[in-house]
Amino acid sequence: MVREFDIGPDDVQVSFVLFGREATVEWDFTAEQDKGKLIRDILAMRYLDSWTNLNDALYLTRTKVYAPGGGARDGALRATVILTDGEDNIPEPGTPLTLQNARLCKDDGIWLIAVAVTQHANVPRLHQIISSPSDYYSVYDFQAVPTIVAYLKSKICPEISK
Repeated sequence: MVREFDIGPDDVQVSFVLFGREATVEWDFTAEQDKGKLIRDILAMRYLDSWTNLNDALYLTRTKVYAPGGGARDGALRATVILTDGEDNIPEPGTPLTLQNARLCKDDGIWLIAVAVTQHANVPRLHQIISSPSDYYSVYDFQAVPTIVAYLKSKICPEISK
């Protein structure tokens, strides 16, 4: 996905929150300023299966990634793309904590976009999490994600997609 963007301190910045049984901020906005290194680090990221701790991922997005000191630029668009292949199930399936953290993110001006990867994602649940119904996308598997990148780029950064 990041191959389509100019990456750098004055261009698009990327943070990465990995979530499985636990959620962790793998890097903040200031850590990855070189596009080639960023792509290599993303490709080397481990895949976590079976557990989807979207609750903590949203919490960390709001309290660490977009918090002061996380590297987000003042006045920059605050967009979060959630790539998920399941249903949030930590601490339990359908936990209300995920919806609470999604609401707090949106209240803080964070635009939540979801890309469901596989047909096993809980679509109604993702619609409760995202910022608007038009912020939901679906692909068959991770290899199909590039098929929607140009559209996501035009939606997230319309001024640089022209």
